[in-house]
Formats: sequence, C-alpha cells, structure tokens
Amino acid sequence: MADEDKIKERIRRMLALAEDERNSPGERENALARATELIAKHQIDRALLNANQGREEVTFQEWTYSGTYSREKSTLLGWLAQALGMKAVHWGSRVVTDKSHIYGFPSDLEMLDMLYTSLLLQQTSGLNKAKPPRYLYGGEVATWRRDWLRSFSNVVFHRVKAAHAKAANTYDAEHTGSGNPGAVMVLAGRTDLVMAAYEAAHPDVAKKKPGAARKMRHRDAAEQGEAAGRRADIGLTKVGERRGRIGAGR
Repeated sequence: MADEDKIKERIRRMLALAEDERNSPGERENALARATELIAKHQIDRALLNANQGREEVTFQEWTYSGTYSREKSTLLGWLAQALGMKAVHWGSRVVTDKSHIYGFPSDLEMLDMLYTSLLLQQTSGLNKAKPPRYLYGGEVATWRRDWLRSFSNVVFHRVKAAHAKAANTYDAEHTGSGNPGAVMVLAGRTDLVMAAYEAAHPDVAKKKPGAARKMRHRDAAEQGEAAGRRADIGLTKVGERRGRIGAGR
C-alpha cells in the first residue's frame, strides 16, 4: 500500500507541474507525458494483481454537474472513461447533462477521478482564454464555445487512449515468455467485465444505437480546442460523486 501511495503522489506531482502555467510548454508537456505513463502503468499493475488474486469487483461512481456546459463536461468524462477501459451512462436532455454513472474497477475509477479533475480545470482555463470571432453574438458564441470544448475532449481522448495502449504493449514486449497473462489480454478482460456489468444495470440503454454526433459549426473553434487538447496535461475537481455497488439504484 505504501508503494501504491507513492505512485499516486508521483502522479499528482506530475499533474501539478503540467497544470502550472509558470512552467515552459516543454516542461508541462514532459510532466503530462510522465503522468499519463504512470497512470497507465498503475492500471496495468492493478489489473494483473486482480487477475491473480481477484481483489476488485466492478462498481460505479456518480458525478453530478452544475453551471454551464454540463453536456460538454460529461463528454470529457465519458471519453476519458472509455480511453481507460470504463463505461459511462448519462442522464439529461440534448443540451444539459444532470449526472453520469461511470462503471469500472475501483482502482481505475480513482485514476479517472484524478485525470478528469485535472483536465477539467485545464479545459475551463483554456476556454476562458479562447477568443470567439467578434462577429458572433448570442447563441452563436455559446455554439462556438461548445465546438471548442468538444474538440479539446476529442484530442485528449485519443492521447490518453494511445498512451494506455502503448503502456500495455510495452509491458507485454518486456515480459515475453514470463508465463504471466499479457497486459493487453488482462485489460481487455477487465473491459469485458465492465461492459457486462453496465449492460446488466442498464439493459434498455445498452441496446440503444448511439445517436449521430453533433457536427462542428465553427472550424476555428475546433482548431483552437484541438491545439489546447494537444497542450493539455493528461488528471483533479470532483464535480460530485457517490460510490455504490451495482444494483444499488440510481
């Protein structure tokens, strides 16, 4: 447990360096890359331990939202969960998300919590600095900002997913012939268990086909959001949470 606490502290320290705007872009990017690598390695270690000893069970964590752009906040959370092998279900309307349940293993949910909080802070900071064109007004400004937020989340999702896959493949390459199950196989098995739990808890939602993605209306917003996502540190404000066992109700 002491070693695990040290790893978590290292992750928090790297994320803090990556979030600090006083550091150079290169220093922030290096800290972010290191934090992402540590998160992926921690997930693999916990997954392999659980495969051998069966210490963890799938559960869920609830987030609630307040303020503006709740749907975009839930998009960031859901995509990060997917990149780390978890599954999200959201409640709300087409423009407002009231709450989300994320299904996963407790150790993975803890990593998601760290990553989402850090990235939410960075996303909010970046949006506050973004400059919509002066000719936009009213609802078009809000649409521009939503395009920016979604583009940020999309880039971050692909970065985290790639880092996760790279760490698993690197582990397997370094442990060829060890006789232990490979990280890629173990992580895939965990994701299968998560999906089974999600589908059991939400059979009607699981059967629905995903709706069409909202089209971007402002290319310049998308480009600025993508650039911010590439610069972002890949970890912390809880919007709200409640842990519970599957079947504990909504």
